[in-house]
Amino acid sequence: MTLPSHCLFWEPAQRYAMQSDVWVHDLNPYLVRFSDHLGIRWYGLSYLAGFLASALICYFLVRRQSKDPAPGIMAPHQVGNFVSACVFGTLIGGRLGYAVFYAPRLFLTTSAQPPYWEVLKIWSGGMSSHGGLLGVALAVLIFSRRQRLNWLGVGDLVVLGASVGIFFGRIANFINGELFGRLIPSDSLWPRALSVKFPGEMYLWLQHDRTLGLLGSPSLTSAAEAVGVSPLQWQSSIARLSNDASSESQIRLILQQLIQQIGSGNQQIRDLIAPQLSARYPSQLIEAVLEGPLLFFLAVWFWRKPRKPGEVAAFWLIAYAVVRIIGEQFRMPDAAIGFELWGLTRGQWLSVAMLVACMVFYLYAATRKQAEVRGWR
Repeated sequence: MTLPSHCLFWEPAQRYAMQSDVWVHDLNPYLVRFSDHLGIRWYGLSYLAGFLASALICYFLVRRQSKDPAPGIMAPHQVGNFVSACVFGTLIGGRLGYAVFYAPRLFLTTSAQPPYWEVLKIWSGGMSSHGGLLGVALAVLIFSRRQRLNWLGVGDLVVLGASVGIFFGRIANFINGELFGRLIPSDSLWPRALSVKFPGEMYLWLQHDRTLGLLGSPSLTSAAEAVGVSPLQWQSSIARLSNDASSESQIRLILQQLIQQIGSGNQQIRDLIAPQLSARYPSQLIEAVLEGPLLFFLAVWFWRKPRKPGEVAAFWLIAYAVVRIIGEQFRMPDAAIGFELWGLTRGQWLSVAMLVACMVFYLYAATRKQAEVRGWR
């Protein structure tokens, strides 16, 4: 069962869209921009910060465990290679997971600019947390086998760093203005000061505004004119949208230009578009708190006593599945997928499957005959 997308994407926004005191997301995804397609992105820096923080945490844990040596425990000199394996696992698994779970079209999409294959354009956004976790799990298994380590114990070393890495990843999502939240109802108690209008919502108009009223509004026509598109050309593209596939691509490119202009500080375009946008939950920040600091401290709390190898990792994965299901309640589903069975999103269903699998994993780790490793006391 798929819920009517128009009831959840843009139509109710008319009740809440005219509030001028709601901040319009205008963050520039580039720290430094050298050309239209080349620069230093906050997205990449966020991932780099996450990997570095994870490496430091892993090194601290390994040094701590080395004071109480046990068979199969990682040595400090192995941390660098292990973290490198996890980095590759995260990037490869995250991107492939996104393509498989959310956007299979990426496998068939190419472009005339490097890296030519859309699957490889990691910096443009589109990473799956579930895919990244699978990639890290595979990296743990391969590394442990090659180094003759206890893979369950090695898995425990990952979770605290994973919390930090996911936190930075969600911050990167917010800076990019992607994976934004659902509409905030007019009668909601959610503070306006914590609400955000995301220009990326215009892509939803293209897909779900069947009357084309928002795309054809005078303010958006004027905004398109500000980036060099004449009113006649804009209205003509909209008129051909229903029977000309190329028109959708043209409009999407223009919307991308408008979003980039807002991120670059173009106040004129921002003021033209802002009244048409809807106030939404900053779901990226909500998920950042749930999947980052909350999971980090839950794992530390659970690990305060000695646990069998694998128990901490299994507990963290179960907790991640639960908070992901909760966090997705504030987040828009993928525009091309929408809501699925029982009104849940694709991310929630993946988390349900993950929850069941990791409960089985926890029972496996907890019932194995193996020595406990030191806790935090």
